[in-house]
Formats: sequence, C-alpha cells, structure tokens
Amino acid sequence: MGKLFLFQMVLLLMHTINNMLQIDHLNLRNTMKNRYLIRATLCSLFFFTLQAAPERYGVAIVPVADLFINPAPLRNKGHAPNHSLSEVPHAPNNPHTDLPACPRLHQLLFNEIVKIVEQYGNELRIAIPNTFHIAHTTGKPQSEYWVDKKAIAPLGGLEQHGIDATAVIPPAIDFKNPKTVVAANCVTLKYAATDPHSNMQFSPGTRFMRTGKAGPTSATISVKIFDNNDKKVRTLRIPRSACITEYSTTTPARIAQFVKLLKEWAHETNSGVIPYVWGGCSLVKRHKPNAFTTGATKINNTPYSYFTRAGEKNNVKTGIDCSGLVIRAAQVCGIPYFCKNSSTLMAKLDPIKKGEQISEGDLIWIPGHVMVVADRTNNTIIEARHYDHGFGKVQEISLAKSFKGIKTYDDLLRHYHQNIPLHRLDKSGAVKYIVSRIKLLKMNSVFRSAKQIAMASNRQPFGHHKPAYQREYYLQA
Repeated sequence: MGKLFLFQMVLLLMHTINNMLQIDHLNLRNTMKNRYLIRATLCSLFFFTLQAAPERYGVAIVPVADLFINPAPLRNKGHAPNHSLSEVPHAPNNPHTDLPACPRLHQLLFNEIVKIVEQYGNELRIAIPNTFHIAHTTGKPQSEYWVDKKAIAPLGGLEQHGIDATAVIPPAIDFKNPKTVVAANCVTLKYAATDPHSNMQFSPGTRFMRTGKAGPTSATISVKIFDNNDKKVRTLRIPRSACITEYSTTTPARIAQFVKLLKEWAHETNSGVIPYVWGGCSLVKRHKPNAFTTGATKINNTPYSYFTRAGEKNNVKTGIDCSGLVIRAAQVCGIPYFCKNSSTLMAKLDPIKKGEQISEGDLIWIPGHVMVVADRTNNTIIEARHYDHGFGKVQEISLAKSFKGIKTYDDLLRHYHQNIPLHRLDKSGAVKYIVSRIKLLKMNSVFRSAKQIAMASNRQPFGHHKPAYQREYYLQA
C-alpha cells in the first residue's frame, strides 16, 4: 500500500509542477535548462516508483470466465446493432475467416490466480501462469489476455477481511515451476461439481484447499471456498468420486490416468456430450450431440458466421477445444503440460522416430488440430472436433472414421514416416481436406520439455504463495 501511495503522489506532483511551468507570471527561472532538469528529475522519480510498485495479483471468483486477446471496445467495434459480443458464440463457422465473430481464446476457472497487468474500462489485462503459447515475433512464452473485471477479486482484499489467502486459495499451476501441477493439501475436480449455497457449477480442473484429511472411506471431501458476495470462507463438501486427491508417482501411470480420464469425458452420458467451444477449457454442461445451429453477424459491413447450441442461456459458453482438452486433462492428472495451441505443442514435444512405437496418451498433430492416442488395440483417438466437420463435441472415434484408408496405428505410422498425405473425413465419411503434414509426438517428453521451459524462465513463485510479496497484493478498484 505504501509503495502504491508513493507512486500516486509522484504522479500528482509531476502533473502539478508541469502545470506550474506553463504559468508565465511565476517567479521561476523559466529557462529551457531549468525546464529540462525539473522534468528529467520527475521522470526519474516516475520510473523509480514504477519499479518499486508491487506486483498485483487476483483470483477468479466465477466458475468460468472467457479470455480475449483485445479489450471489449476493440472486439465490439463495427458490430451491427443487436450483435454485440457480450455473448460469444460456441465457435466460428470457419476458423480461418470467421474469427471476429468468436474472439474467445481461452477460459479461466474458479480459484485460478492471475497477475494484473492493467485495467481498461471494465476489463483487466492479466497474465495467467498455467498455460502459454510461443509468440511468432519473439519466440518467447506469452500468456496475457483480457477478462471482465467482475470475474477477478484482488488477493489483497482477502487479507483486509481477515482471510489468509494461502489457506484458502490453491497455489497457481505455473509453467515456470512444473512441480506446481501437484500441490499439497489440494483437491482437483475431475468431474463437474455444484455448490448448493451459491448454485455455482465448477468445471473439472478447478482446485480447492482441503479443510482437513478425510478418511479413506469418507464419501465426501471438505474444501474451503471464498464467497466474494459476503467476503467469508465457507466449507463445501465435494463427492470423493469427483476429485483427484492423490497422484501416481510414475510417468507411465500418470499418462495412463490421463487417457482413462479422457475416455470418461469423451463418452456420451444421459446428459449428452461435452460440446466443442472455440478457445474453451471448461467442462460443466453437457448437450445433446446434434443440437447446434449456425448464426450470422456483420462487423464493419463484413458478414461472418458462427455455430451455437440451442438452449444455452449463459453468457459464458462452457465446453472445450482440441488443445484445451489436452491441457485440462493433463493438468488434472498431474502432468506438466502447458501448451496453449497446437503449434506450440509441436515445437515443445519430441517426435516419434523410426523404429519407435506409438503409445496410448501420445499426441497426433495436424495443422490446427491435436488428437490423443486412446486405444492401440481398437485403433481409436480422442479429440474435441469442430462443428464444421459435423461433430462439435469431445469424442472417441476410430482412425478409420477419421482418415480415409487408415485402419490401424501401423497404417498411421507408415504414412507418417513416409510423408504420405492423409485424407481427413467428416461425419458423413466424405473427405473434408487433405492433410499434407502430420506429427506423432511423445507425451512422456513433456516432462523434459517442462523442465527446459522452467530453466529458461524466471522461476520466482507465482502469486500469493510467494512470501516476499505476501502483503503487497493490491488491485485498484
């Protein structure tokens, strides 16, 4: 608070003296030299206070929040009346040409910690620690987005209400410190769960701090939850079957758990299927498989089209895309996988070489899409597939229904090693397009990749579990 106050006072002083220098009748030696010295001194003070200003952190207080690359005024600019992007649809019709109609890039979950970079209107520019993409311009990890300010509460605000944030908010999963994917005394959802008090529905991947050690026969696990409405901490009881509380100690076991979880998510239940959502990284509501339609809008007189699902009343659409599916399932299972998009994962994971076999849990990359090897015996994959192909859902599907003439993983390996193009099939069995490039990537190499990323990064802990910054979290209203 003291550093922030100093920062604001210096800004006020700069503004005041700068105005004084414009007044001719003041008895100041108003020469060019004096003007230069005064302003140079003020600039030095300004940059000093900028460096001294504390890092600001916040925590997500809604079950799911959409993240964007630009703030709202730029996203909504040029929209036709009654077609604001306050409600972002499920997916663009054509990912190459219709992106302005669906600008969502990622989603934030309840209890996830963010660093506050700046505020613009009713939105915040934030940095998230649990995923990144490699920027083409710099070649460095990037993880900044814009989010609705209402979705974030300042961590410093918890202390003001007598709440110890470290006991209530789980430590952040941080790609600069891969070990954070598993946290002591922390519970991770693997299935959606509901808080009966607030009626909030939490997505798989949401983490909570435990209130104590539950017995092995207990049907529920008690966790702490910060209620932003009354600024109090409550206890929430979550079914044990919906949680992961312990992690396998070996890499093969964690990857096997990853595949098992994906299979459970991919199979249709009485509630329906997990819908495809462009930029989505949440799994709260299921839908009927074919209950989706197209819509249209205009931006600067240019027509764009999109897909949406009937009966979806929430502004924030819950669901998942191909890369979000891998991120969410991997991190739930304690795998340090942080690649936000398919191009980043291709650069960070090791390819399968000639003579090596493909394993369950390995990834299949084609331009703009990623799939998971699900079952070597039955030759199936798991993916979140776009609506444009007739699917629009998370699914387990055979290779034969995905690629023309590819019946087994041996067929796929042969095409891969011999650089033979693949013919991608849509739901009707027709060839959608020809795939000229394919990569088969080892999931177990992500552990090595994560260590390399951490070594190349500033490994300061992220968020409120950093003791040196324990009392310096502050977010201006």
